[in-house]
Amino acid sequence: MMNSAAIGLLMTCQQLLAATVSERDSLGDPASFTVSVSETQSLIRSDGRMLWPGRSVTRSLKLPVDDGHITNLYAASVGDGDLLLVLQLDDYEAGWSKAVRLRRRLPHLVWASSMLGLNAAPPCINGSDAYLAASGFIAKLNINGGKYKWRHAGMYESDKRLNMFDQPELRGSTVIFRAQALPSDTQVVITVERASGRILSVK
Repeated sequence: MMNSAAIGLLMTCQQLLAATVSERDSLGDPASFTVSVSETQSLIRSDGRMLWPGRSVTRSLKLPVDDGHITNLYAASVGDGDLLLVLQLDDYEAGWSKAVRLRRRLPHLVWASSMLGLNAAPPCINGSDAYLAASGFIAKLNINGGKYKWRHAGMYESDKRLNMFDQPELRGSTVIFRAQALPSDTQVVITVERASGRILSVK
């Protein structure tokens, strides 16, 4: 029988948690987000302050947003109740992204990794790995230690089409990154070998 790598079967990414804008400021920008975890809802403010209800007290934690504020985020439950967040950050002059892992039982930051790009895409989480994309940036991150197994940065400088990506797709031994080329409706498809990070094709 042929394996999935040989026939390129589409593999499933872990389902992300529901994350919605719960409040906007006077300019219409997100002021806070609500993330649904199990049967509870955590509140994440744009300044990085995070609140979630415990059994007897509401716990809080300050996320590492540097000097920026959160404009968008994606969330997933990982490990034994930990929370993985991909944050889109902005300081009104520039934008960047960051991935962080939080321990919810005894609230603290486990690790934080910069993503070197704005317009963060929804992550594709598979086992202990997260496949990430942002403007001109694609990567494979180990979510246990927060270290990159491989990454390609600065791609936007050589190809302006690589600005906004869809959620990465896993297909057999490869990962597919699809960039929405603007202003046209065409896509740029980057195929990367999952294990090594070697770029196989750009179409």
